[in-house]
Formats: sequence, structure tokens, C-alpha cells
Amino acid sequence: MHCAVVAPPLWPIFLRFSRLSLAFYHRSLTSLAMTLVIPLGFLLMSSFTYYANSGPLPITMGSTGSVAPDVLKRIEQTRPPGLQIVPISGSAAQNVRDGNARLVLSQDAGAPTPTIYALEQNKAIAELVAVALSAPGTPPAYAVRVAADGAMSFAFLPGLLIMSLMNLALFTTGAKLLSDRSKGTLRLFRLFPVPLYLIFSAEATTKLLLALGQSVLFVLLGDYLLGLKLSWPTIIASIAVACVSSLSLLSLGIALGSNLRSYSSGIHLFTILNLLMIFMGDLIFPNTHYPATRLVAFFLPATHCVNLLRQTMLDYPPSFSVATSVAFLLLFTAVMAYWTLKGFRYTAEQ
Repeated sequence: MHCAVVAPPLWPIFLRFSRLSLAFYHRSLTSLAMTLVIPLGFLLMSSFTYYANSGPLPITMGSTGSVAPDVLKRIEQTRPPGLQIVPISGSAAQNVRDGNARLVLSQDAGAPTPTIYALEQNKAIAELVAVALSAPGTPPAYAVRVAADGAMSFAFLPGLLIMSLMNLALFTTGAKLLSDRSKGTLRLFRLFPVPLYLIFSAEATTKLLLALGQSVLFVLLGDYLLGLKLSWPTIIASIAVACVSSLSLLSLGIALGSNLRSYSSGIHLFTILNLLMIFMGDLIFPNTHYPATRLVAFFLPATHCVNLLRQTMLDYPPSFSVATSVAFLLLFTAVMAYWTLKGFRYTAEQ
């Protein structure tokens, strides 16, 4: 007489594996700091650099064609040392956003005084110049107006967030999995009467929770520090895009951690891939704008992640269409998941 073997319920086992994955951070505070604190430090440093980039004198000021000749003549007579007048064409706000001049003088029709346009980080300099160009003891004869920064000024923020998610996917997830295999820890999984996908789904779920935390912190803190004034629908959409992007990056980390034969050589591959996606994946340099590097950038998942995030958060000009990037990331994730489940090795060499 044969007794039927009852399969164990999967949900409690899934929760146990999830707690086991999170327990790693309880034991290793260094890994938690690498995952959350250090990337936020880079965000703070980049934001400080953004506001500190006004640099030393000289200060360049452009003048549009709307400025009256007598105003220009008066400026030449009272111009303080270090203020350089440069030729420009086009609107004042656009020239400031494009960086053609640090300050731009314009005079709108019917306005009582000329206006000096500047970015937010150069507002104090514009106010000092307005006072210096005015007669002593009188109110400033020039108004100061802040020109909204273009998307190009903040392109580093989505790039930093994707770099942070790459670190989570490749080193905190993939390299840890490869290390566990090399130590023989994962051989115990053979004793568990559960499907392999349950183990990896628990691992991916816990990492997605961390990715959600990273995304929320980055988007909200970046919005506050840089004065983006993002609407709540844009904030929520940006966080959602970042989490979906992290799923594709996590699938890469899990696939490599599951299939590489050796920890010593595998950790170098993780480093190479990380650097390749940072420098060739549009995170820092616009490689998709150049024919020589566009094809390489297209086949890197980080390119499509940052492309979608910049479009969502900053209305940034697309490198590829939304449909192209979404289709690539879906296909890439499916291929990585198939490779993980079909080629998984319980052990690896040191």
C-alpha cells in the first residue's frame, strides 16, 4: 500500500526564503551600507557639485537684441572687473539653460527695467551683478529672473539611480549568490522538496523591496535637493519605472551568479560588466548619440533603463522609443530567467 506524498504549501516556504535573504543584511551591515547609504552619498555629492558649479570669475553675460543701446552703453561704463559681455542669439532663458552664458540680459516689451536671467545656482551672482551695474545708493535698475533648468542639467540623477540599482543587482545579489555556491551553501537546497523558481522568486522579491526603497529615497531626495518640483504622478511613475528596471538588472545578476563556474574569475566579470554599463550605457556619456557606440549601448540593459527613467522623470529626449526599450527589457528579463532555471549550478569553484 502506497501513501500519497503531500506537497508542502509553497507560500510559507516562500516567506522563509525571503526572511533568509533579508537576514543577510542583518548579519552584514556593510552590505546594507553599500546598497543604500553609499549611493545616497553620491547623490548628495552630485547635488552639491551642481550648486557649486558657478565657479570663479570671470562671469559671462550675454545680451539679447531687445536691450536698448543706451542700456548697453551704461553697462559698458559701469561694468565691474571680471564681467565679460558675450554675443548670443535666441531667447534669454534658452541661452542660460544651454550654458552659452552664465547670465543673459534681456528687456521685455513694456517692462520698466531690463531683466538678468540666470539658473537657480547662479541667482546670487545675478543679484550682485544687478547691484554693481546700478547707481550707488539706488535700488537695482535690473530685475533678476530664474530660468528653469533644462532636462540636460539633471540627467545625472536618473543615471545615479540606475547605477545604484546595478550595484544591488550585480554585487549585492549576483556576486553573493556566486559566493554561496563557491562555499557550498546552496548544496543544501537540493534537500528541499520545492521547485527552484520558488527560491529565486523569494530572492528577487526581497531585492525588489530594497530597490523600491532606493528608488523612493533617490527620487524624493533628488526632487528636494535639486528643486525639480516634480508632480506626484511623475514621482510615482518614476519610482515604478525604476523598480521595473531593477527587475531586468536583477535577472542579469541572478543569472550570472547561478551559472558562472568560478568565484575568482566571476567577480572580475561582474566588475567588467558594471564598468561597461556605466561608461557605455548612457549613464554618464551620451553613447547612443554617436554611431560608433550606439550599437554597443543598445545591447546593454542599463541603456534602456536610464532611457525610460529620464523620459519619465525629466521629459528627456529619448535615445530609443518607449516601445523599443520596454520590449528589449522584457525580452532580456525572459532570457535571463530561462538561463537561470535551465543552467543553474549548485556549486562553483573558489
